[in-house]
Amino acid sequence: RNLSLSVKAIVATSPKRTTTTTTTTPLPPPPPMERSTVQLYRDCLRLAKHIGGDSAKGLQLRRIARTAFKKNLNETDPQKIHALKADAIRALSNYLVMKTLKKKT
Repeated sequence: RNLSLSVKAIVATSPKRTTTTTTTTPLPPPPPMERSTVQLYRDCLRLAKHIGGDSAKGLQLRRIARTAFKKNLNETDPQKIHALKADAIRALSNYLVMKTLKKKT
């Protein structure tokens, strides 16, 4: 009780402060190489579904992505893993660039 009274007394006697509102900008996404392998795997599967849907083409694209990731499942060399992640990111970004260029023309 005494503590709450003393806090109220301090607040009442302290000069008024002006508050400024600051807008917080959302944090940018992590750099591409910081994405986990699971995130990249899911991104590849989502892209394959986006491209082909449930058609034979989409199923084949998802099968290719799964096979590529399963083939390298037991890889332990950090440099090799880094290179594989870079390849997956490059494939995803190439598609996005190609799609953007098609929209402009």
